[in-house]
Amino acid sequence: MRLSSFKTDVFAGISKRQVEFDKGLNVIIGPNEAGKSTLIEAIYATIFQEARLRMNLGVDKDFKARFMPYPTGEYINGILEFIIDGEKYKLKKEWGKEHSTVLELPDGQILKNSDRIKRKLKDLFVFGRASYGNIVFARQRDVKQAVERIIGNDDIVHTVSSFLRKAVMELDGISVEHLRSRLGEEIDNLVKRWDLNNDRPDNPNRDINNPYKVGYGEIYEAYINKVSIERKMKKALEMEEQLAGLSRELQALEEERQGLKTEIEQMAEIENDVVKRASLEPEIKRLKEKTGTLKRLNREWPVRADELVRKKEELNNLDKSLKELSREKSRAREKARLNESRSILEKINRLKKEMQEKYQERQEIKQITIEDIKEMESYQDIIKRNKAAMEAGTLLGVINSACDQVILTRGLAEQEEIEAGVEFKADGYLHLVIEGIVDVEIKSGEIDFDSLRREYQLAQSKFDKLLSNLGVESINEARRKREDYNRLTSELNNLNQQIKGLLDGRKYEDLQEEAGKLNEMEFVRDEGTVEKELDRVNKERSKLLAEIKSLEDRINSWQEEYGDVDKLFELMVSIGTELKAIKGQLTGLAELPDQYDTAEGFNSSLTRLRKKKEELDDRFTSKREELRDIMAAMPEESYEELLVSRQDYRKRFDRLQKKARDLIKIRAVLHRKLAEMDNNSFDPLVDLFSRYLSILTAGNYQIGDVNNNFQLKIVNEKNSSLPVDINLLSFGTYDGVALAFRLALLEQLFKDREGFIILDDCLVNLDPARKKEAVTLINKFAEKYQVIFTTCNPDTADSLGGRVIEFTA
Repeated sequence: MRLSSFKTDVFAGISKRQVEFDKGLNVIIGPNEAGKSTLIEAIYATIFQEARLRMNLGVDKDFKARFMPYPTGEYINGILEFIIDGEKYKLKKEWGKEHSTVLELPDGQILKNSDRIKRKLKDLFVFGRASYGNIVFARQRDVKQAVERIIGNDDIVHTVSSFLRKAVMELDGISVEHLRSRLGEEIDNLVKRWDLNNDRPDNPNRDINNPYKVGYGEIYEAYINKVSIERKMKKALEMEEQLAGLSRELQALEEERQGLKTEIEQMAEIENDVVKRASLEPEIKRLKEKTGTLKRLNREWPVRADELVRKKEELNNLDKSLKELSREKSRAREKARLNESRSILEKINRLKKEMQEKYQERQEIKQITIEDIKEMESYQDIIKRNKAAMEAGTLLGVINSACDQVILTRGLAEQEEIEAGVEFKADGYLHLVIEGIVDVEIKSGEIDFDSLRREYQLAQSKFDKLLSNLGVESINEARRKREDYNRLTSELNNLNQQIKGLLDGRKYEDLQEEAGKLNEMEFVRDEGTVEKELDRVNKERSKLLAEIKSLEDRINSWQEEYGDVDKLFELMVSIGTELKAIKGQLTGLAELPDQYDTAEGFNSSLTRLRKKKEELDDRFTSKREELRDIMAAMPEESYEELLVSRQDYRKRFDRLQKKARDLIKIRAVLHRKLAEMDNNSFDPLVDLFSRYLSILTAGNYQIGDVNNNFQLKIVNEKNSSLPVDINLLSFGTYDGVALAFRLALLEQLFKDREGFIILDDCLVNLDPARKKEAVTLINKFAEKYQVIFTTCNPDTADSLGGRVIEFTA
């Protein structure tokens, strides 16, 4: 991978800038504050910074504060072109009120969906944001600070491998020993006296009933607090529920007692009158019921008699309707038969019309026989055969001298006039006449031209005459007309057969006559409608017969019991006199309440209410004593207050357990990764680091190890080791070490693939000798990878060479 170009309209302090990059070494030179660092940060942001800025994230807030023009800037953008395996990609990003991301692929496809683009960039920039940020785009000072932190730790004796491993981790701000120690302390403070796997105290017997007093961790403490408050909550809830239940019961009992008391008092006032009324009311009730029955019967009897007469008249009318419908049904069947005849007649008329059209169409076609076709084919064969024979003896010629008039007859064609110098061709026969000069006739020696010509002309004449007689222009047209004539004949025969089938032995005139009768039956309903009407009338008649029978039975029963309506009225008067006398005895007595039908019901209800009130009084006294006992035993805190505390304790307990599990996982991963790193995993990086340090010292030495003072032991070709003065190999500062380490790390990272690195001015603190070696190393590195070097020093740019990019404010 390498960068091809970068363009921005505005990004922080730079605007309207476009930079093109080449393979190998690119040197960006410009004064301080020209925006070189901002350019590099813009390239990094275009690749890795999300276009949609979320202001609840610190990194996004910081990005906006650093790079969005203040105070009126609405957006910033970046357009980066890069090349991977020879194919060009184009990435566009815009940040601000309107944000967008667009990725153009080498095949022309354009991606606009941010999730798809994110996945694609992850595939292209395989090492991720952190690796590119800490290695490819890292500032020199960040790498130097990592090296200084490791060398400043006097407790560690370094091999080159362990030094490099720690340097890689330091680039991400990780202090391994401090992290390992803090992890152990944090986990111990959390899980002491707690079994995290089984989610219980390490000793099951030391639960809430027998808790540890000292020596426990935060999880155990949170667990005891949680269980303790849950106990209090359970007790408080039980007592509050009991108190609320008893209060509701007492209120309901009191309301019921007062209601019963009022009702009993009201009923007691009329109790004696009700007892007297109880002896008279049953007879009154009986007489009232009898009177009611007789009154209803007196009203209903004449009505039912009139209804019986009316329904018998309706039955007579229905019988007349049935006879008329039966006659209409017969006429409907006849109408259906005539309709069918008319339908058949209409189909026949359509077929006759179609026959007439096809007959007329056939009349316009001359009948051509198969013999006519065969005769034409025989003439055509002769014409083709003779023409082919003559074409086999093709003659070529040209008139070379100018002549006044040249008359040419060739093959079977007519005479024509040609000019001198024009080449001509003839099939089998040539007759050339130059007036006053020559008259020559040439024939092919392989054919009898005269005989062929006569036979050809005769066949052609007969063929043309036959075409004219038949009224066609070609044999194909004759075939088509014969086929059309035969098709129309077949279709006429088929139509004729259809008409015969529809007539089915009847005469066409008879069908016409029957169809004419249909006009006389215009207002006759169809048979289905009449059938429905018949069914309806029959059902109505059956229903009417049942109603007449019911009325007759009811009137007969009344006559047997009462005789007639007059006798019924006399009985009503007698009962009314008796009822009036009994009601006179009730004068002055209290009325029975409306909700009671009888005095017995009133007395029974009053007895029941008095007994119920006694029971309620006993229950009310008992519940009131129980309420006093519960109120005395209530806890100081309510259930709602304890619930809020329980939620806090439970959240803390769950949070601490999750934290402990996460820290244990982190510790396991840390141990595994450190073991992997210590298992010779850094050998290739050690080799590269050694080689680059050797180049920077201009010597042919390999590095052996590093002591506490960062003095390097070197090994010569004879494998003898000797310490080297720190002034020779420490490069005076850590700049050389940092550069060698970073180049080695990058080459190990990219290995056999393309890659690029951004170097800010990492040579500024090197003395001339070291700077020269560093320039050599950077140029050597640029032969394989793309290097983008930023500097404000023209001498540094000159010494580096490569593509120089002027960058001014």
